[in-house]
Amino acid sequence: MANGDDSGSTTLPTEDNNGRLTRLEGMMAILAGVIQNLQQQMLQTPPPPPPPLVGIEIPPPPPPVIPRQGGEPNVKEFLKLKPPTFI
Repeated sequence: MANGDDSGSTTLPTEDNNGRLTRLEGMMAILAGVIQNLQQQMLQTPPPPPPPLVGIEIPPPPPPVIPRQGGEPNVKEFLKLKPPTFI
């Protein structure tokens, strides 16, 4: 190897393994705390509303009805129309 150790061992010295194990245990403890916080937040917040059903469209509301004023002129205009001719 580059450092002069020709034993062929790929394991690290015990001190390095213990240090890594200690750091790993610390990270696991932090991660467990984060998971617990997230679980508590999930219990406190209400679930989101269900998504709309696929394929069912809700039509928009109809436009407001505007009352017509003076219906008589419309009738007079209708009477002026020529009747249809059938062949």
